[in-house]
Amino acid sequence: MLNDGLSHSSHSLSFKPRYMTRMCVVQVRRRALETKRQTRIQEMAERRRQRASEFELRQQEKEKERMEAARAKERDREERLAALNKQQKAHIEELQKKIQQKVNIECLSCACSKFIDCGWFFVFIVLAKIFNIEYLIMQFLLSG
Repeated sequence: MLNDGLSHSSHSLSFKPRYMTRMCVVQVRRRALETKRQTRIQEMAERRRQRASEFELRQQEKEKERMEAARAKERDREERLAALNKQQKAHIEELQKKIQQKVNIECLSCACSKFIDCGWFFVFIVLAKIFNIEYLIMQFLLSG
């Protein structure tokens, strides 16, 4: 029986270390799995941050391109408006010149008719060529 007790006693002693060893192995394995899981979580979080950063950069680049396109469109619009204003101003100046020429022709016609009535037409033509024609017409009209 002593052998039996010893063997039983040794069996129970050998059982505890094996059980403890299994518990340690399980704990070590759990820790390793937890470490792996934490590593994966950190890697996923890093990938998520990286994707978010890349997305933000793309959004900023798109916004920059959109703003540049808007500035170019505004420049084109300003250039078109400036060209249109220049064209309108030139047209107005040309109309004013035509009006002035018509007024000058009417004044000349009026003055010529008065000179013709007075018999001074040829004198008027010579004087108009020698001097400033508008000045002569105005002087003649004011005096007449």
